Amino acid sequence: MAQVLLHIGDVELVLSRLYDVLNEGGHLLIVDFNKNEKISSEIVHNGFEQTELVNIMTKIGYKNAQSKTFYTGSKIFMGHDASMFILDSQK
Repeated sequence: MAQVLLHIGDVELVLSRLYDVLNEGGHLLIVDFNKNEKISSEIVHNGFEQTELVNIMTKIGYKNAQSKTFYTGSKIFMGHDASMFILDSQK
């Protein structure tokens, strides 16, 4: 999923449903923005704390969750400088 979670109100519910349909041993890859306090919107999240997202996924049952920031750019998130992460987890 690339920049999908930003638009989801109940992130835990969607991640749980994805877990249910994922094949055993399958991977879920998430690419999204790191939390950015400069972003304020009623439409999208202002990014995610990687550790909080990993904790939610571990609670659901995902294993071997690993994430890292892979890109930082100028004015890439609603006109603000931001960074992006990739998270890999397995069922």
